[in-house]
Amino acid sequence: MATAAVTTVAPSDMECTVCHEHFTLPRILPCGHLLCRDCLVTWLHSQPEANCPLCRCEIVDPKQHKGKSFEDIADGFPTDFAMAAMVEADRVLSKQHECCVCVNKAAVDVCINCSDMFCASCSHVHSKQSMSKHHTIESLSSLTAETLAAKRPATCQVHDDEVSKLYCPTHGVSICLFCATADHRQCPDVTKLESKMAEARSALADLAAILSRGERELAEAIAVLDKDILEIDQRTQATVAEVEAACDRLEKSVKECRHRLRELALSMGCDVKDKVIQVKTIFVQRKGKVTTHRVIVQRAEGFPTLGSLGKMASQMGTRVHDLDLTSTLPPDVKDISKVTVDAQAVSRIVQELSTLRLVQDLPTLRFHDNHGQKIRLSNDHQTAHRTSDSRDGIVMSRDPMLAGMLYQVQINEVNNTYSGTFLGVVTKSPDTFTLPDTFFYPHPAALCVTPYDVHIFGDTKKQQRSVLDELAVGSKVGLAVDTDRSLHLYVDGKHQGVVAPDIPTPCYFMFDLVSRCTKVTALPVTSVP
Repeated sequence: MATAAVTTVAPSDMECTVCHEHFTLPRILPCGHLLCRDCLVTWLHSQPEANCPLCRCEIVDPKQHKGKSFEDIADGFPTDFAMAAMVEADRVLSKQHECCVCVNKAAVDVCINCSDMFCASCSHVHSKQSMSKHHTIESLSSLTAETLAAKRPATCQVHDDEVSKLYCPTHGVSICLFCATADHRQCPDVTKLESKMAEARSALADLAAILSRGERELAEAIAVLDKDILEIDQRTQATVAEVEAACDRLEKSVKECRHRLRELALSMGCDVKDKVIQVKTIFVQRKGKVTTHRVIVQRAEGFPTLGSLGKMASQMGTRVHDLDLTSTLPPDVKDISKVTVDAQAVSRIVQELSTLRLVQDLPTLRFHDNHGQKIRLSNDHQTAHRTSDSRDGIVMSRDPMLAGMLYQVQINEVNNTYSGTFLGVVTKSPDTFTLPDTFFYPHPAALCVTPYDVHIFGDTKKQQRSVLDELAVGSKVGLAVDTDRSLHLYVDGKHQGVVAPDIPTPCYFMFDLVSRCTKVTALPVTSVP
């Protein structure tokens, strides 16, 4: 019978993390790490949260072990008998290699059955004696703890110098022929140890296959997640770059506008100030004339007996009436408080800010939790991956489509066995919609665009669209509903025409990964080009 290869174990792997000694009754924790039985009890007493000292995974579930002592909990964990055997073998090989019979003579061989070491002569004698002629002798130079543990025969639980031939399922121990007749006569189903070990090896092989398959599938899933993380990082970096570019443009625009507005304000201020000064000069001159004439008139009032006063009054009346006494400000000076700065310069800043805000406020295409059974969503519901080569590959947008906005996805993965890309809109809310296996066939609540026709809410119209036949990885495909409720198709940013008019609203973006496309990622929603 073929024997499975023994895994090489480093010396440090045979040491307990708590006591740093060779394992004694190594218990297998739920995470798969090992602790000595007594060390586990000590660790549980000292650690309230009872986490593995190596990986911090939980050791004890309080709900499952409520009312149990730490000793009972430790005894409830499986024992790694293979590790215990290797530890014992390592202890044997770690002893000084001296012949157990001769004095001060180096040993060259070891008896697998009784673990005694012999020189060449004593080894030969040991193999000829009646009590040990069936023992297996191995050279110390070629023996490791793993091979020694694997080659050592099973011994009786009571008579450790007797090789076990039988197994008692009732007590779960291997026994010799004497114990079978003396102590286990009443035990049913006592069987040959060889058959029990073959059964155990078969069961362990099945378990190893299950674990290998699970390990492989988990590794594949981790690889997918690593790829998703990379995509997220790339998209994040691209978004940060867009933000930086927008802010750089905004900063440049603000600086240009600041300079322009400053120069404009200074220029306008100077012009307005000159106008005000001119008006003020005129008013000062006008006031000076008024003041001098007022002084003359008031002075004349002090000579009531002057004979020529009448003539002076007549002449001064004409003069006063000819004086300009206007104090009303001109319109261009009167409305100086309403003067505005350069509207064009300000609008440039406002437009840039509006653009930046528009990027933040645009709707985001995320897929709804209601999707095909063969779909796995990741990347914050923005990536959809068909997990098997079958139907049930429909995804829908979480939110309804807005008019004038382009909803599109990028193809991340294709199945070259098939051709054809299928997308469209759904007029029922994904919250309540019962999904079919595919929209390849007409559906009363869905419009589906294919390379050959369009299924329009239960009807089919022939429309050749070879652009959807064999899209490659990296291609972009999307839909947009205009303000007149017509549905438009876009591929790689290029308009492919109107798919159908009079689309009911609200409607939801839909993509069917039933054929060529097996993985897509939602792109940022943008205004229609």
